[in-house]
Amino acid sequence: MIKKKIILKVSDFRSAMIQGNFLAKKGLWVSEYRIESGLNCGGHAFATEGMLLGPIMEEFKQKKNELIQSAHTLMISALEKKGKPVVTEPLEMKITVQGGVGTSEEHDFLLQHYDVDSVGWGSPFLLVPEATSVDTETRKLLLQSKEQDFYLSNISPLGVPFNTVRGTSNEILKQQKEAKGKYGSSCPKKLLALSKEYSPEGTCTASRKYQDIKLKELEISRKL
Repeated sequence: MIKKKIILKVSDFRSAMIQGNFLAKKGLWVSEYRIESGLNCGGHAFATEGMLLGPIMEEFKQKKNELIQSAHTLMISALEKKGKPVVTEPLEMKITVQGGVGTSEEHDFLLQHYDVDSVGWGSPFLLVPEATSVDTETRKLLLQSKEQDFYLSNISPLGVPFNTVRGTSNEILKQQKEAKGKYGSSCPKKLLALSKEYSPEGTCTASRKYQDIKLKELEISRKL
């Protein structure tokens, strides 16, 4: 019996196979792969580039046994090398899906046609005060925004594009700083100080220090 189960949120079968095998090589078993619609859920835009949920689910349906057997074989090998107890049969692995579901018919279709273990509905959770700590002004902004107000931003220091809306307080603050010739964050916690381009200790690409260096480099390149 597994005391603490691992649940992975994935965007497609390939990411599930790569991550599942990576963990299996360490003797860890993924008990659930939670497939999230790249079109409807989460702030970050997934790597499926608009691929619809149907084809993704079909691949999981056709290749679930391949996913199980691959992870089981790798996990057994890892446990044997570590001298740990092994299991002869693959452990339970659930395939679940969430996001982009709006009717009970769609819910039932995912359960029955793609043979998943459970289905989660997408919901506008940012509008629910009890679910998130979004301030009142931002909540009003989300309520009043139209389709043209939403766009894909590349501002993330992780290099992952995410969906955002025009008119947020953070966007206004950024524009005010730009007008004064100031760019970047002070990054006091340095949680994303991952770039080793200018410092062995790491620098966040969204930091004021990193962007000052980049701006100076651009200015020099223009003069050459």
